[in-house]
Amino acid sequence: MPSQHPIGDPTELAELYVVGAMNHDEFTAFEAHLAEGCPLCKAELRALEALTTALATVVPSEAPPPRVRETLLARVSADSRQELDEIAIEAAMTRQLARQQAVAAAEDAAAASLVSVATSSEAAAPRARREPGWYVTHGAEDEWVSIGASGVSMRVLFVDPRRRSMTCLMRVPPGASIPGHMHQGAEECLVLEGALRVGDVILEAGDFQRTAPGFSQPDQSSASGCVLLLTSPFE
Repeated sequence: MPSQHPIGDPTELAELYVVGAMNHDEFTAFEAHLAEGCPLCKAELRALEALTTALATVVPSEAPPPRVRETLLARVSADSRQELDEIAIEAAMTRQLARQQAVAAAEDAAAASLVSVATSSEAAAPRARREPGWYVTHGAEDEWVSIGASGVSMRVLFVDPRRRSMTCLMRVPPGASIPGHMHQGAEECLVLEGALRVGDVILEAGDFQRTAPGFSQPDQSSASGCVLLLTSPFE
């Protein structure tokens, strides 16, 4: 590791930054470091742009046949099921981050092409904030990930490493339930379709709920099925 670099290995820092694996303090410190113009870290980020662009165009992985998943889930404990769900969500978030970073890289390339005379290498350097200025995802591009034995699934729409949160759709099939759980951060939920029972309260299309950090939310279920829009924290 170069001794002149003040905050760690530039390669490792860039990799953690690109995949959103830094905590809030690390993320803020690294962005401030980039804003100071560190050439080593910016070079590492440039080197990773080709990789993130390639990841965004990888052929989506095929979901296993339902029987395979059912057989596997029947053999593992509830704790193991939760671990598998967390792995699936993390993988979906990583793929989403790659798509976002590919858009940001394309925006940077387009901006650089408008500069007639480059005054320094900084003109082609990646910008400090690794997020697109404008991002759109279409319904035809949906990637639903199963996150529960009861058939609940989610589609990650956007991952925000700066705020350590993600926006997603959640699809709850008829008769499915979500066990009560503690929230580490604020979660906001809008019912788009159907009806959701939260404890003794029934939320219908257009209804909204917000759960504060540290609040223990009761069991949730849907007799008829529902679709939810969520903004939720991640660790």
